[in-house]
Amino acid sequence: MQVSGRIGLERTGRLCVSVIILFMYVSLPVPGEEIHKDFDPVSFLGLNPVELGVRFGMPQEVFTFRGDESREDNVVFYYPGHIYFFFFENRVWQVRMDRRFEGSVVNLTMGMAEDEAERNFGKPLYKDERSSLFRISHQSYPVKVRLFFKDGKLNDCYVYRGDY
Repeated sequence: MQVSGRIGLERTGRLCVSVIILFMYVSLPVPGEEIHKDFDPVSFLGLNPVELGVRFGMPQEVFTFRGDESREDNVVFYYPGHIYFFFFENRVWQVRMDRRFEGSVVNLTMGMAEDEAERNFGKPLYKDERSSLFRISHQSYPVKVRLFFKDGKLNDCYVYRGDY
């Protein structure tokens, strides 16, 4: 009886903590456009879902994204303003801003000319006909920026941990 009572209390305690966290998380405002004016995606790398929720509110959508290999499966939180947070092993490892993103990110704005965007970072680590890859000297781990272009204009931006 004592063992099952303890298990019941542990479950009840976990349930109470979960409900409290859920109410805190749900009561947060959904971020508006003003949050995205000078968005710093690097500051979100490494956060867990609760930490992201505290800083950014509830996502508008949650979905899975499969990479080229099964080990590259991600859970993605999508937010208004066209920002995507990719999770791997319960941590944000990548942040995407698509062509509809209206703020500035790492000194870039969507739609800017390819040569202007690339000048912000110097020589790319890698470049092909659609994208350029750069390293940002930041944090205690490597951070990379991958820029995708369409018709010579910045169309997509990924900022991610380079060690994942």
